[in-house]
Amino acid sequence: MNDGSSRPPLELWGGVECTRNRVGDRTFDQLDRTGHADRLDDLDLIASTGVRAVRYPVLWERVAPTGLDDADWSWADERLRRLRDLGIRPVVGLLHHGSGPPDTSLLDPGFPSKFARYAEAFANRYPWIEDYAPINEPLTTARFSGLYGHWHPHDRDERTMTDILVRQCVAVAGAMRAIERVNPGARLIANEDVATVQSTRTMAYEAAFQNERRWLTYDLLCGRVDRSHPMWERLAMARLERDGLGDLAEDPRVPDALGVDYYVTSERFLDERVERYPDRGFADDGRHTFVDIEAVRVCERLSGWAGTLRQVWDRYGLPIAVTEAHLAGHREDQVRWLRDVWDAAVAAREEGIDVRAVTAWSMFGACDWDSLVTVEGSFYEPGAFDVRGPTPRATAVATELRALAGLGEPPAVVTGPGWWDRPDRFLYPPVPTAGTDTPTARLRRLPSDGVAAAPPILVIGGSGRLGSAFVAASRSRGLACVAPGRETLDLLDAETIDAVLRQERPWAVVVAAGVADARVAEAWPTLVDDVNATGTAAVAERCAAGDIRCVVFSSDHVFDAMPGVKDEDAEPQPRDAYGRSKMRMEQLVAASAPPTLVIRCGELFGLIGDGLDGALRSLERGGSVSVMPEAASSATFAPALVDAVLDLCIDGASGVWHLCHDEAVTPLDLARRAAEALGLDPGAVVATTAADLAPPGPTLVSRHGRILPSLDEALAVYAARRSEGRLSQTA
Repeated sequence: MNDGSSRPPLELWGGVECTRNRVGDRTFDQLDRTGHADRLDDLDLIASTGVRAVRYPVLWERVAPTGLDDADWSWADERLRRLRDLGIRPVVGLLHHGSGPPDTSLLDPGFPSKFARYAEAFANRYPWIEDYAPINEPLTTARFSGLYGHWHPHDRDERTMTDILVRQCVAVAGAMRAIERVNPGARLIANEDVATVQSTRTMAYEAAFQNERRWLTYDLLCGRVDRSHPMWERLAMARLERDGLGDLAEDPRVPDALGVDYYVTSERFLDERVERYPDRGFADDGRHTFVDIEAVRVCERLSGWAGTLRQVWDRYGLPIAVTEAHLAGHREDQVRWLRDVWDAAVAAREEGIDVRAVTAWSMFGACDWDSLVTVEGSFYEPGAFDVRGPTPRATAVATELRALAGLGEPPAVVTGPGWWDRPDRFLYPPVPTAGTDTPTARLRRLPSDGVAAAPPILVIGGSGRLGSAFVAASRSRGLACVAPGRETLDLLDAETIDAVLRQERPWAVVVAAGVADARVAEAWPTLVDDVNATGTAAVAERCAAGDIRCVVFSSDHVFDAMPGVKDEDAEPQPRDAYGRSKMRMEQLVAASAPPTLVIRCGELFGLIGDGLDGALRSLERGGSVSVMPEAASSATFAPALVDAVLDLCIDGASGVWHLCHDEAVTPLDLARRAAEALGLDPGAVVATTAADLAPPGPTLVSRHGRILPSLDEALAVYAARRSEGRLSQTA
């Protein structure tokens, strides 16, 4: 077995999500959406993670939208020069899920020659650049644009898909030959998503076709697609010989490395038993109606990274680079996914597979991939940096990258398997792989054990509504968690605090205990101050001294009840005794425990047994409900708050953060909007007096950016979870 000692060391690369796709007459540009297009300093942030190379876009449509004579290279000049100064090697992409400038398209027979001219102009300007990934994922683009109709030209047939795929591969080969006229040493990295498709026996024929089709980008560039190729007749490729397919077969431009992209949802399972999946849509290939579902949600065995790398190596024997490693999800799973990829690459090298690099994709996150970038929505998934604030903020993914690069310690709190490796990954009855005709060689058995032993999160106040939400969310996310009762830990008893910290040795403490009733605070202000301020600050101080992360909760009551917008820098002016207790807690924490994460939020909803829950239960029974006419204030959907706080805690965030939705709302209006989202009669929610005319209170906003979804989005999630009976899983 070759241990890879004769090969270069495994490199860590970064990547900037740069999709620029057309939908109808609109163009969606990730560089603009994430703000990277306007931030030169992002390159210094990339360098801080220790990556050796970066997949970097100099996109045809951005540089030369009206032709090469009017090309504007200034953006590329500045950034490529900066990367060179930083010692980071660019792996340049020229087209990323795009269709070129307005004078061409993926269906234009002249597309390859036009693209080659742009590539040659680029090489003439930057002759020192050696590594190219000219067109990102040609087959994926062809499927999304020509087979599924998501992107321009929005066709839905195999013929159009084949035209687009072949045209892109001809363009890649032509571009590399043009580049090599300037730089004969230029290297081609051809990347594609090549995940396996599994199926039932009945659907084995379709899975076999898709498993052969997934290799077409590599096969075309390697010159393997001729009249003997399995896809020749099915995709009617003979008609394309004169359009460059013949040249690819006779004189191929074999990639110098194959770029492998694999996402947790890329591996699919085809099942004609559609009744097993009542909440899923289905397809029809003329022979069967079937469901195409994420294999991780139903299959007991997956190829995963290890199997995929082995399959690519066995088929081609060419050097491999993992060119996209990214996961949309909770922070600990983003880190776990990156670790899984790196570990798979290291293991593959030990087996003699020539894996050269692993790329942390979407360094600055990505927008709207929940809709496959077909609408401009509010969905954002962070990467190594979160760009929702005024400046990018490093996440735990950046910490993990630095560790992989040998520049620091990993985020040790992120241990245990990711959700794709746990039993709760299944959304439907599991299907054994044995007996199917899809490729199963070297498939790995997913572990069935639960959360690995790890330092826990300590939740103080775990029996309360907010505390129990943290306990439930932690456990559902595979994070070890303990929640001692009041008889074990008392905020007013320092000895019990010290004893629990010594015994549990947590990596983080969430203080969800305290007095939250403003009326109680008015009646017993001294006692409430002792608990909310003195006791909470004592926990934070001990955590700071022990290098334990700590989260405490404040409130919008630290501000007066006058209308206005308040961010974290606004001067507190408590409106009541409760607000004064929270303000004093903030002051004590700032003085004695600066690393503490202080969360200010509005009135919580989404917890079982809260006021909104009770009102909606009355409506669901067919009755009406009366709501007190109170002032409008910021509201916070508790499950979204809990997940955001856990992510921030894992990132090591500190200081004061406002976590609320995007508008102030009265309790009356919130109940009516929740009722409407659930399909109930909002008119059955009435005010207890003639008019709900209390003046609006302050609206909390954050200088860190909007972390939580909009109120309407939160209510939609709340309604869906309530209808499905899933609130108990998060609250």
